[in-house]
Amino acid sequence: MSEPSAKNCSCPNYIHPKHYQEWKDSCVDEGIINLNVRSLDKTTPYEDLLYGLNTSERRNDGRLRDKWMNRYSHLWDGGWWCGTVDPLTGEYGQWGCFKPDNPKIDRQKRKTIKYETPPKVPTEAFFLKVTYRVGLKIAKKHGLETEYSQRLIGQSLDSEDGEFWTWVKNSPEIALLITEGAKKAGTLLTAGYCAVALPGIWNGYRQPKDELGNKIGLPHLIPQLEPFATEGREIPFCFDHDTNFQTILNVQKAISLTGKLLKKKGCKVNVIQWTDPHKGVDDLLSNKGEEYFQTIYDERITLSEFSCRQFLYLKADLTINERFFPDSLEVPGDARLIALKGYKGTGKTEYIARKIQSLLDKGQKVIIIGHREQLMIELARRFAVDYRTELRTSETGGIFGYALCIDSLHSKANPSFNPKDWEGATVVIDEVEQVIWHVLNGDTCRANRVRILKALKELLQMVVSTGGRVWIADADLTSISLEYIQKLINFPVKTYVIENIYRLENRRKCYWYDSNSPATFIEDMAQAVQKGDKVVLFTDGQKHKSTFGTRRLEDKLRKRFPHRKILRIDRESVANSKHPAFGCMGNLNKVLPNYDIVLCSPTVETGVSIDVKYFDSVWGISHGLQTIESFCQALERVRDDVPRYIWVKEWSDNKVGHGEADLKSLLRTTHTLTKGNVKLLQDAGINEFDDLGFVENEFTSSPSLNAWAKRACVVNCQ
Repeated sequence: MSEPSAKNCSCPNYIHPKHYQEWKDSCVDEGIINLNVRSLDKTTPYEDLLYGLNTSERRNDGRLRDKWMNRYSHLWDGGWWCGTVDPLTGEYGQWGCFKPDNPKIDRQKRKTIKYETPPKVPTEAFFLKVTYRVGLKIAKKHGLETEYSQRLIGQSLDSEDGEFWTWVKNSPEIALLITEGAKKAGTLLTAGYCAVALPGIWNGYRQPKDELGNKIGLPHLIPQLEPFATEGREIPFCFDHDTNFQTILNVQKAISLTGKLLKKKGCKVNVIQWTDPHKGVDDLLSNKGEEYFQTIYDERITLSEFSCRQFLYLKADLTINERFFPDSLEVPGDARLIALKGYKGTGKTEYIARKIQSLLDKGQKVIIIGHREQLMIELARRFAVDYRTELRTSETGGIFGYALCIDSLHSKANPSFNPKDWEGATVVIDEVEQVIWHVLNGDTCRANRVRILKALKELLQMVVSTGGRVWIADADLTSISLEYIQKLINFPVKTYVIENIYRLENRRKCYWYDSNSPATFIEDMAQAVQKGDKVVLFTDGQKHKSTFGTRRLEDKLRKRFPHRKILRIDRESVANSKHPAFGCMGNLNKVLPNYDIVLCSPTVETGVSIDVKYFDSVWGISHGLQTIESFCQALERVRDDVPRYIWVKEWSDNKVGHGEADLKSLLRTTHTLTKGNVKLLQDAGINEFDDLGFVENEFTSSPSLNAWAKRACVVNCQ
């Protein structure tokens, strides 16, 4: 092995300076390096790495056959080896990994193989040897310093703690982090976190298979992890932060499967994530430090929340970073389904309106679908088309298309909707995440849900098959909605996803009220009004019985501030021609500055932009009746950079189904109920479920049911 240059470092003679420095650069304790790392070259790597090859793979003299020598010829140039101890006995085993200085390239996968593990041998996990110094740091982090100090009597801090893993096994209060790669386990151990490493994300469990690769048994944890999967132990996963879409999906699946096996043993499983560009936890710790990592560790999420996030990832065909979606942004001519994702206020709706203006000029029809009537009336104005109730009185009579709530997308509506009327048209579904959740779960769609879903499916198929386009947009666009639209179309469709990642640099101030009741919150808002502040309040209630709904709050505030002008905006007031809020939705920037206090229900949740710089603060109350996205959407209606004050009920009773956040569990518990409902509908002569994939034999393949279940899991988790 040639002598490389290296930073000044002291290391034992069995570790090459550059290998020693590599581990040091990853912030690994010197004692851990000395105990676990060896440099190998020439013939020694073959002896350590290829021990699992039996006599049939060797010549009579014991030498490996030429095919193996040729396949592993790169080992001759050397590298470092890291092994593992048996966590129950403390004895050093044969298994480990080798990082060659001259790695080979897998030409089929077109990637460099950075680490080699023994072939023909089951993989294990890395349980590194640990010094008492590192053990004490871990003990302190878990409040076990006194207990661990008893084990230090007569021992040097720098000597090996040969029974460390036995101590951990017998101490379920110690969290056991799982990472990928031996060096990263060393980094975490050094930082005071008890960590083991897998050689790959899929290596935490084993799945019995036959010779043809067919699964023949249930998956189970690897033997090394099994003893640590004890009741109540916390096990956080700490895999790499990756930006590759497929890698993200693979990591999600691997963590979900291994995590469920651990949960069955009674473990508390969660996941550590970060958004910094540093990929591995060793890079993160060496660049950002232990204090920074602790903040990320404190923000770890549950396995249920992590599993739900796999439904939310969206792969973009084009990513931009613009304040607004620019007119110069072109969409491929053959794209039939176009999806826009961008933070609130980046002009998604305006971009679509400008893009389809030329179609309206040519007389082509446009149908705009949403989930709130006042929003759709406003969008009809912005797109210069009729709203559905205006068709009989307007001069155009809907010849250019119209806007409507998805509640009215069926043949029994007035006016009646017929998908066959929209050949070659353009469909626009703004706030698509909320629209789809509304039609799949909303109470106002319940009576006509089957008819609406069938009409939506036929509309999408008619439009796309006759050369039209479907535009969908949402600040929180996910794969749930995109895949649902694709499955309703039910044939290959050219899809183009544009994501605008622009975010305002200056974050607003947000004040969180951590109390059981919003009473203090309301009093603070009243004090702000008393001082002369102009405030807008978003709340999720509007009925008289709702203590903190728009109507009750209006009554209280009018009594307290008889000389202040108060405007209540909710479903009742905007529809009452004698109320000051009537017609205000399309003219908010002119109407609102006439008032001191504005009270808004979820009627002002999406689709409007309050751009006037008038209010001094924004206040929000949530009892968990809305989704998180809906509540955040409402708070964002006021664009001005003024403080937000928020009270949120700690736990929501508004669970979906039985409240599960696991897809299979939710479908399983819902299956019996849904089958009964379907049978009742079919007995009544309504058979549209057959067309939607709700027949009993295809229950779990239903696009509508699966979209509902995925979103329900997300809502329950939130």
